[in-house]
Amino acid sequence: MQLSIIIPVYNTSKYLNRCLDSVINARIDNSEIIVINDGSTDNSEEIIKEYLNKYSFIRYISKQNEGLGATKNLGIKEAKGKYLSFIDSDDSINPNFYKDAINYMNDDYDLIVYDFLSIEKDKEYTTYAKDPIFKNLSDYEGILYTTIMPSSCNKIMKKEVITKSNVLFPQGLRYEDFATTPVYLLNSKKVKYLNKPYYNYYINENSIMHKKNINYDMSYVLKLLDSRLKKYNNYDRDKFVFYNYIWRLESFLLNPLYTLSLKDRFKYSIKLYKNNHNIFRNINKNKYVIESLNNFDDKTKDFIIKRNKLLASHNILGFNYFLFKNARETKIYDIENKYYD
Repeated sequence: MQLSIIIPVYNTSKYLNRCLDSVINARIDNSEIIVINDGSTDNSEEIIKEYLNKYSFIRYISKQNEGLGATKNLGIKEAKGKYLSFIDSDDSINPNFYKDAINYMNDDYDLIVYDFLSIEKDKEYTTYAKDPIFKNLSDYEGILYTTIMPSSCNKIMKKEVITKSNVLFPQGLRYEDFATTPVYLLNSKKVKYLNKPYYNYYINENSIMHKKNINYDMSYVLKLLDSRLKKYNNYDRDKFVFYNYIWRLESFLLNPLYTLSLKDRFKYSIKLYKNNHNIFRNINKNKYVIESLNNFDDKTKDFIIKRNKLLASHNILGFNYFLFKNARETKIYDIENKYYD
């Protein structure tokens, strides 16, 4: 079997026909589609069974709800293909998604990567898997430092790379890709970047990726990824931390602090330190962070440096007092956008 296409499903009946039709239209010979129903409570199963009656190349697995991580891990275990592709059931793909990748699968590439076609209400735009700012870097390194690098959906991955990495998706946590896909990339020796927006990513403003709320899961995922990457020396760690941690730290972990009551902020700060103190301890020493701080005015730059030092030193009381006194004035809750100006 050349390819296994894994589609986790959980309460996405509204979009499921669109997803399944696109995958079927893109399917190549010698491939299977594995649809895994993660305990949906809507009519997703009814829709899936309609397709099962029509297509013999679709395999169906129904299980209790455990989340995306456990569902993807089951897909890896059940897959018969040499290559694996994960498609979210509320998205869709271009008809040439697999056809354009056939030659690279035949040439034994470890990883094949596409751009996103990001679709938001009435507009569409390309989100690059290798950002143009990295045009002078190799495909491998350029992909490693890009914002959508963690996504498992715009990639076709050799199953052997996943199994030899000895790393699976974390269970019971959101953002499971971010703890896992970077490891697969670091274990891939042959990477092909196809500069084509073949993965149709539908942006939902109510999704967990676009809500400015407290994301405890991201805190755990950052810690897990940090521990997994320690054994690798085939990448620039400072640069990786800068491009892949900074905006997530600001957007997912620090921005929500400014919306909490003082009591809740204090409790959250303790958990934030517990999970991410190693990151904060070294962040002000990171040469790319130091360079990027020049994008800020002196007051904001000083705020960021002092804030990080207070949290890294476990001065939770001082950290919270400092935020209370300075955060609103510096408008620091939107600074992640300035890091890369």
